[in-house]
Amino acid sequence: LDSAQVDIFKALCSNLMSATQQLALNQHKAGIQIVLHRLSRWQELLRRRREKVLSKSQIIGLWGELIFFRDVFLTHLPSMTAFASWRGPFGDEQDFQFNGSLIEVKTQLSSSDRKIQISSAEQLDTVSGEIYLCHQIVASGITGETAISLNELVDEILQYLKEKEEPQDMLLTILLEYGYMNREEYDKEKWMLNDRILYQIMPDFPVIKASLLPDAICDVKYCIRTDTIRKFAISLEQFVFAVL
Repeated sequence: LDSAQVDIFKALCSNLMSATQQLALNQHKAGIQIVLHRLSRWQELLRRRREKVLSKSQIIGLWGELIFFRDVFLTHLPSMTAFASWRGPFGDEQDFQFNGSLIEVKTQLSSSDRKIQISSAEQLDTVSGEIYLCHQIVASGITGETAISLNELVDEILQYLKEKEEPQDMLLTILLEYGYMNREEYDKEKWMLNDRILYQIMPDFPVIKASLLPDAICDVKYCIRTDTIRKFAISLEQFVFAVL
C-alpha cells in the first residue's frame, strides 16, 4: 500500500520465489514452511533496520564496498554474477568472492593513519583461496561534482540497473542484509574516493594466519602499515585480468 516501499516489496517477493523455485509442484507443505520462515526472517530484518542507524564507520565501509562493486564487478560482469560475488553482508570473512579468488575491501578517511585494520586472522589467510586486498582512501565533507552521499550512490546503481533492464531486488536484498534502508541521515555527508590501491596477498605478505595460530588464541585483530607492503601492489587492470 506504500508506494515508497515498492522496491523492498519486490525484493521480498523475489527472495520468496528464489527460495521455493527448486520445489516440485506437489511439495505444498515444504513450500509453506519455507515461505513462513523467510517472511519471519524478513520481518525481523526490517524491524531491526528501521530502529538502527548505521554508524559513521559502517557508512564508510558500505560506501567503500558499493563504490568498488560499481567500478569493478558491475562494470566487468553481468549484474547477477556481480551480485552473487558480494559476500560480506552475508557473514563471509571476505567482502567479495569470484572465480576462486577472495577480495577484502578496506575503506578509511584520508585523515586516518596509513594503516590497514584487519579484523580477524582468517581475513587474509590464503588457506581459503587466493586473496586480494583493496585499500581505499576517501575524503568527507566534499561538495564537488565527484562527491556522493550513500543514498545517492545507492540510487545511482539502482538507476544503472533500471536502464540496463536488470533486476534491482538483489541489490536491495544485499543492502538490507548490511543494515541499510534509505534514511535522510545518509544524505547529510558526501564522500569522494581519493585513492584505491590493490594488493595481492603473496606468501611473504605480512599477515597473521589463523591456520598457524595455536588453538587457544582467538579474536585476533591487527594493523598493517601501508609503507611496508608497496611491493605487493598491483594495478586495477592486473586485478581485472587475473580475477575477472
